[in-house]
Amino acid sequence: MSIKITFDETHNEQITLYNCKKFQEIMKKYSVAVFRLLIGPITSDKLVDEDVLFIGAPKDSFTPDEILAIRNFVLNGGFIVIVCDSARIKSLNINALAKEFNVRVNFNHVKDEKNHWKNAIYFPYITNFNKSILTKNIKKLTYSGATLSLFTEDCIPIAFTSQTADPPNSPVIATSYYGRCIIIGGSTLFYDEDFGIFSAQNQNFVANLIKYLIYGKKYPLKIMEIHSKLTKNQQEKIKKIPTKKAKEILYKKLKESKLQYKKLYDKIDKFMNNIMEVIKSGNITEARIKLNVKYKELQHEIQAIQLQLFDLIEKLENQIKTPSEFIEFKNECLNDFYVAESEVSEHLDRIYGRLDYYIKNPNLIP
Repeated sequence: MSIKITFDETHNEQITLYNCKKFQEIMKKYSVAVFRLLIGPITSDKLVDEDVLFIGAPKDSFTPDEILAIRNFVLNGGFIVIVCDSARIKSLNINALAKEFNVRVNFNHVKDEKNHWKNAIYFPYITNFNKSILTKNIKKLTYSGATLSLFTEDCIPIAFTSQTADPPNSPVIATSYYGRCIIIGGSTLFYDEDFGIFSAQNQNFVANLIKYLIYGKKYPLKIMEIHSKLTKNQQEKIKKIPTKKAKEILYKKLKESKLQYKKLYDKIDKFMNNIMEVIKSGNITEARIKLNVKYKELQHEIQAIQLQLFDLIEKLENQIKTPSEFIEFKNECLNDFYVAESEVSEHLDRIYGRLDYYIKNPNLIP
């Protein structure tokens, strides 16, 4: 036996031993002892003798106590692999866990119209990598999922989107917490599909992941040393940019964000018309379900626009030559953004209230 990897299955995970047979074969090849955590909640007692905890694209939420237990497990020398569901919206609570390791999954969906698997622009090829055990001899991955935001110098991006991708040059795989946390923004890498583990060099990456965990558990001080060197290299790569350039970048993003809110405003109106048709047809139960599901989706879309903007602002503030001048400009610009966000949020709530009223009182529809 090399290491023990425990797969959490208490949060409706997508990546399990039964769903990912090839992944299981690779672990067997490296003499990994595999265990399944089937009864929740996750507690410190259940993790006390484990080496690696694998969180494989969960759909259900983690409680604050579970998050604390997982954090303490890593603090005490354990390793954790966190993989986000490629469908993104199904793993919204994953950021409650990821933020403990100074990372956020952005819940966008990377696309690349020039470099992608077959005709699927939402399965871009990843060809930009930092040097790591995880990326040894890797030149191309097929990926589907989100980008990551990294909030401390200890967070090391391992794989990036390409220059032609949307968004470009953004991390999709990263390590943090002295190298003991590995976060991947999409789950399809592990799936037994042509676009998954059998595509490009995905299988090699999964094998590298196992090798990394084995090496890290056997030589924890060495993995920390490697991670520290990567951190130093990452700091040296960060180039300061002129305040004028930062202002131009922010202004462009603010303009784009307000345009996105305008499109959402129209989308909300169409949403109302669609639900009204269902109500008028007499399918009240269906109308209620669609209303609640779509309302939450639209709320998340509004929030995602804000998160992407604030992520950019944080990056600019870390790179700016004269922070005080930029911060003053930022605060002035954000006033308009907050107005646009408030208008679309209030519009969504008004439409929800109106539709809720008509679902309860369909006979009052004019």
